[in-house]
Amino acid sequence: MSDKYGPFCLSEEMERQRLTNVAAVEAFVRLEGPDRHEKRKALYDTDGRFELTFCGGPYDNPNFSYRVNDEREADVARGENAAFPDWSFYDVTIFPTDDPLTVFAELRGRGLRYDPRWDDPHYYENHYLLSFTLKDGKIKRLREVFNPYNCMRPGGDAEIPEGF
Repeated sequence: MSDKYGPFCLSEEMERQRLTNVAAVEAFVRLEGPDRHEKRKALYDTDGRFELTFCGGPYDNPNFSYRVNDEREADVARGENAAFPDWSFYDVTIFPTDDPLTVFAELRGRGLRYDPRWDDPHYYENHYLLSFTLKDGKIKRLREVFNPYNCMRPGGDAEIPEGF
């Protein structure tokens, strides 16, 4: 069995699992708009986690890791929706691996960024690498890696080193 990502030397069951997991990643990156976080919750396993891999989260969670379906974390999604209501991904490339539970994606994201410090929203764009660990089409863990310098560009928050 093979698909648009090419042949893998996997058992039939492992290949089925890989295709199911790739389809979940494809669905994840297609969701956009202000209700995208609520729609994405259905793509996560009940104990699925989102991890941001740089130190920039809140003081009580500096590595910014949380369970997506935990209602205590709902304010994270509300904050993202308010800050980036029209967010979307584009220029998406999905990289399945020979481990059917692991899928990588490289993509770009863009949208208007609203921040209480600014009178008007700023256009924001960034480059991302996403690492998915899935099981039966449900996200167990999603790690997001992006260019942190681009976070500082929209509001002129910091001096950016040349070349970034």
